[in-house]
Amino acid sequence: MPITNHTYEPGSGESVYTLAGGGEEFDLAVEPEGKDRVRLTLWQGERYDEGNHLVAQSDPLRFSYTDDREKFYAVVGNVFGEKPWIREALTLIARMHPKWVQEALERFRKERADDPEYQALPGHEPTIYRTPDGYRLEALGANLVPISNFTGRIVEDVLVNDGSGETVRYFTVEARMGEQRTQFDVPSQGFDGLSWVPKHLGALASVESPRLRHLVAKAFRLESHKSLTVVHAYGHTGWIEVEGRWVYLHAGGAIVGPGAPAFSGRVVLSGKLARRRFPSLSDPVLLREAVRAAFALWDLAADEISIPLMLSAYRAVLGEVDYTIHIAGPTGLGKTMLAQLAVSHFGAGLGPRDQTNFESTAYSIEREAFQLKDQLLLLDDYLVSGAK
Repeated sequence: MPITNHTYEPGSGESVYTLAGGGEEFDLAVEPEGKDRVRLTLWQGERYDEGNHLVAQSDPLRFSYTDDREKFYAVVGNVFGEKPWIREALTLIARMHPKWVQEALERFRKERADDPEYQALPGHEPTIYRTPDGYRLEALGANLVPISNFTGRIVEDVLVNDGSGETVRYFTVEARMGEQRTQFDVPSQGFDGLSWVPKHLGALASVESPRLRHLVAKAFRLESHKSLTVVHAYGHTGWIEVEGRWVYLHAGGAIVGPGAPAFSGRVVLSGKLARRRFPSLSDPVLLREAVRAAFALWDLAADEISIPLMLSAYRAVLGEVDYTIHIAGPTGLGKTMLAQLAVSHFGAGLGPRDQTNFESTAYSIEREAFQLKDQLLLLDDYLVSGAK
């Protein structure tokens, strides 16, 4: 028999056969291309030797089809000359390849039966496998066809209520590519398209074909079936009633009453709103110092300006109001800085980045004001219509 050796690489799904005949020896690689085709490569010597130009390679073909094999054999004849025994070897390999690959896979599965790095994911036909090199799909001929070079799972399914009754949904994803592990958030509506892959996994992350994207997304879901946690979160600040008690939400969680159980929910505020966070001041000395520092702000401007402004920070926390404060005057008097100091009651380091202005769209201003329930929002740079 002209076939003297067969090796199978589960990671890539490639088989390599050693062929011997007529005093010569060749290697033949059978590499899966999609679900029902393979690519054949025949060479002598070192496969990746830059000086070796005696290599015959096929386009993707159906190995069991005689006409497809004959086309490849024509390429072999052009490169190496007529070698009828290679044609016979191709016919034999085409007939036995599925069986030999299946046997190699069975041996591989037995060896890896207790290895968590190699797992068949139940719930899809044909079977999808997780391997250290990415996801693989069991295809025609028992090959494992690569579909991605990364794996992962959805850790959390997060629904964020912005207070209007509408919810925004995103997935917290944990992914692995080689030794790199990372965790990130993906909007639910964009998950299946995998447009998040380059952003979060980098330039080397790849899906073998656009037609296989849905299989990668399906593999993530199959991995997540037993461990996925559904989280209900709040996407705004301010007072809410939770399980019969009132708590005040901020980016760091919630303020609860003395002796009350800790807040177990989650607050999700993104962008600049994530800085609307209160520190934990359990030390009464630090708390008194904070109150004194807040009262010191009253001395920064005339009482009729500073006192109503600073007290409005406290009034906002008490619930809904029906007024706004408008500070007017010539440029350079410190109006914006004074207003920023009032806003800084709601988070350490709040400053120019945390205000909005009349160049923002009406929708974005309304949206931000809605999310900042029971807090101050600084709207700067007002220009009277028609002013010159």
